[in-house]
Amino acid sequence: MNPEGETPTPLDFNTIGWTRLGSEGHPRTLAVLLSDGDTGLKWMEVGKANTTYRDLTGHIREAITTNADGWAEWRCPGDSVSVWVEQEALAELGIQV
Repeated sequence: MNPEGETPTPLDFNTIGWTRLGSEGHPRTLAVLLSDGDTGLKWMEVGKANTTYRDLTGHIREAITTNADGWAEWRCPGDSVSVWVEQEALAELGIQV
């Protein structure tokens, strides 16, 4: 098979990421980003509008807030990982980052 046509979103082979959108019984969401090169950046959806997230690893001190559609540009340091968790969930668990 030889797929043809343009690739609308170029792949970044040094940065991978994924999100978990939660469920009815477990409504919290998160985003994970890993980079084996420079600082990693990825535009990904978590499905929660205007929600603030913090990097659980503490690598990045600034918060990220999703837009009205539940998307944000997530980031992590080069050669590292960041796990972005809802700020409210961290507060409920008594975790400060």
